[in-house]
Amino acid sequence: MNKTKLLLCLSALVLMNAPCSNVFAEPAASEVYEHPPVAKIQVHIENLPPGATFDPKSVLSKLSTQVGDPFSQLTFDSDLKTLADEYDRIEPSIEVVNGEVYITLKVWVRPIIRSIKWQGNRHVKTKALQKELAIKPHAVFNRVSFNKACYFGSKDPGSRYRNLRKRGKIGSD
Repeated sequence: MNKTKLLLCLSALVLMNAPCSNVFAEPAASEVYEHPPVAKIQVHIENLPPGATFDPKSVLSKLSTQVGDPFSQLTFDSDLKTLADEYDRIEPSIEVVNGEVYITLKVWVRPIIRSIKWQGNRHVKTKALQKELAIKPHAVFNRVSFNKACYFGSKDPGSRYRNLRKRGKIGSD
């Protein structure tokens, strides 16, 4: 009987304190960043090839988030999507100091394809493979475009082989 009373008392105590825990909880991270002014936006380039130059203004000009404006997480997310179209990787860092937002963007430029080497192509001529790939050396590497070119519009890499075979580009085994 005493165990039952103790269990009921502990249950009541836990249930009474549960609604109060949200009152003392810290605000969500998105609420902390919403609407304080943007004090500074810094851009750091991470993989700049030797001898190449980079102007951070080219990144800043693409942003809707501007110094002095109230910070909006929705606008900043849109800015990151815009930058992702042009850069290989973007790593944002947001810090609130004295009620102002400081943004640091680490940006990785897309690499350049220097050359394409074909190996093991006994049944298909290199020229036919290069034509089908449709990516040339010295082009900017884009992961999405490259994957599409490698699968030639299909998720099944074998379908490209079968298609080349139908068109007479590949002889039978």
